[in-house]
Parts: sequence; structure tokens; C-alpha cells
Amino acid sequence: MCFTIWFTFTTTIVNFPNTTGDVRRIHFPMSDTYWIPVMCFLNFNTFAVVGTLPSRRFKYPTVKYIWLVAIIRGLICIPFFMFCNYLPEQRTFPVYFSNDYVYIIGIVLLALTNAHLTTLSFQYGPTLLKSDEVVIGGMMLNIFLYLGILSGGFLSFLYPYIVKNVGSSTLVNDDTDALNF
Repeated sequence: MCFTIWFTFTTTIVNFPNTTGDVRRIHFPMSDTYWIPVMCFLNFNTFAVVGTLPSRRFKYPTVKYIWLVAIIRGLICIPFFMFCNYLPEQRTFPVYFSNDYVYIIGIVLLALTNAHLTTLSFQYGPTLLKSDEVVIGGMMLNIFLYLGILSGGFLSFLYPYIVKNVGSSTLVNDDTDALNF
């Protein structure tokens, strides 16, 4: 469970708020003034709360496979927001997801899965321990949560570097190569 919590928070903090806060709208009918506060921050925080609710009854993934779901989620989430309209003036490779609704769905899924996997991990963790180890186990889960936040914060500095320096040597400012769905 410690790995699941650490990896879930690392992949979440790598993306939110540093990267998701720099994704610019393309055609969404909302002014730039409200785009990031509403579509990034309000959506993430709302769905992070909503994501904790189903874990009371919906116990999937099970204890045996929760780590695997966390890894699959991380492998999808880490590159996803880079391929949205992230740092459009400075990027050196094309935007692959030019539809603003795809970005919004990504934010919602990032928040829901973060909350659900974290809640389940904190529920499952103590059940795997002897009764005299539960307090220490809870402390360990919290330590790995903090380590996930810390490592996600450090790794989030790689996103701008990758988008600005990996790819062709010319800046890409249009969405002609974007996947329009």
C-alpha cells in the first residue's frame, strides 16, 4: 500500500497544478480569465472530493491489484497533459489533444482516480497488519503520502524541460498536427 500511495501522489503532483495550470484553451467558450481557475482548479478539487465517496462501497481494485492500477494510471497520466495544449508558445513538439474537452476529462479522471486509489489504500493498509502494527502502519502510509508529494513536486520541473527541449528544434505554435477528437 505504501508504494501505491507514493506512486499515486507522485503522478498526481507531477501533473497538478504545475502542468495542468499551464494548459491553454483552444476553442472552449470561456474567457482565458476563468479557464484555469474553473477548468483546472475547481474541477480537480471538486472531483477529488467526489472520488472519495464511491470507495465506501466500490472496493475495486482489490488489495491484490491496486498497485497495478496505480502504475497503469501513472503511465497514462504522466504523458497525457504534455500532449494537451501545454506551454503552447514554447513547445517543440505538436499538440496531440487539441480538443479542450479531452483536457477537461483528463482533469476529472486524474482527480477521481487520485482520490479513489488513495482512499482505498488507506482503507486496505491497516487490514494487512497485525493489531499491534496498525498505528505504525498508518504512520508509514502517511510518510509515503508526503514522499509522493515531495517527489511529485521535484519531478514536475521535468515537464517544462521536456516540452521545451525534446522534439524538433523549431517551435510548434499551431494545431495542424493535432488529433482532433
